[in-house]
This record gives sequence, C-alpha cells and structure tokens, in this order.
Amino acid sequence: MPGLDPQVAMHRLNINPNANPVKQQQRRFRPEIIEAIQSEVKKLIDFDYIRVEQHPDWVTNIVPVTKKNGKIRVCIDFHDLNEACPKDEFPLLITDVMIDNMCGFEWMSFMDGISRYNQIKMYPDDEKHTSFRMPLRVYCYTVMPLGMYDDEKHTSKDGI
Repeated sequence: MPGLDPQVAMHRLNINPNANPVKQQQRRFRPEIIEAIQSEVKKLIDFDYIRVEQHPDWVTNIVPVTKKNGKIRVCIDFHDLNEACPKDEFPLLITDVMIDNMCGFEWMSFMDGISRYNQIKMYPDDEKHTSFRMPLRVYCYTVMPLGMYDDEKHTSKDGI
C-alpha cells in the first residue's frame, strides 16, 4: 500500500524450521492455457506484485481455473507451504461486532482484499518462499498473495 510504513504492516511467514522445502514438479498446459496464464502473470508484474526469483527454496505450481465467464483465473498451489506453517489460533474478527465498535468514530477503513486494491508487502527474506513456476521462469510474490489456493478444496472443472 502506498504511504504505509513496511515496519508497521509487513507479512512474515512462520515456517516450521523442521519442514523440508518442497519443489513441485512442473505441470504441463495446453498452448491456449499458457497464453492466458502469461497474460495474468504479466498483470502481476505490471503491478509489481511479483518479481523474478533466481534461487528459490520452495517452488509451487500455477493452477489455472476456468471462471464462469470462460476466462482463466490463475491460482497458486501453496498447499505444501501452508502445511509447513503452523495454524493460526486467532479467529477473524466478527464483522458486526467490529462495525458496532466503530460507532461514533469519524473514519472507518476496509481493506478490499477481493479486488486486490490494497496489498501488504512481504517480508523480503520470505518472498522467495512464495515462488511459483512458469514454463521459462520462476517468480515470487513481493506482496502477500490473497486468496491462496488449497489443492484439496478447489479443482478445475476443465481438469486443466
């Protein structure tokens, strides 16, 4: 987020030190799927959400999912990385209670995670853990990827 001090809001991964890094085998895609993936990755590069990673220790795959309108949505299979991180024991805030607590205040702000307008920077040492594989390069996130893909819960209806 522009103007936000990274010391205040920077995402760090809490990876179990005993976990072994996983480099997933590269998946193959049809040529038309590769074009759609490259288009989506170019958008991420243009917004400075990802960068090229030279020496990753964790590497995951892209999972293209066909949306209802026929377009391809690019998801990242962070299943192995998620398994290596301990589960957070703190539940999310209840929206109704949070709004009630804001009564009487002049300003209230919501981060729009769905539209990805606001992104929290990744801690620089943790960026390389968010690496994903493209046919010719490996990229990693410079901001916290929202909407992480869980391989067990989501499947592509095309079997891509």
